[in-house]
Amino acid sequence: MLVTDVSYGEQKNFGEGGRVMLPARVELTRPHDRYKLNLTYQSPEAVVIDRQYDPEVFVLQNKWQLPEVDL
Repeated sequence: MLVTDVSYGEQKNFGEGGRVMLPARVELTRPHDRYKLNLTYQSPEAVVIDRQYDPEVFVLQNKWQLPEVDL
């Protein structure tokens, strides 16, 4: 059974000066879970490479008090 399928699009120059080559499109499909996610960079040259983020930006907060499901 296929759990996850990931495909990558055309490689493009990312960041200032185009010093990093990455796929400008990533498609992730999970047939069993019945969903697909497409990520497309419209302006790869505008991506900031090696940017530092505060750890708090990676914490998912349930601000709307939606039901939570433990998967």
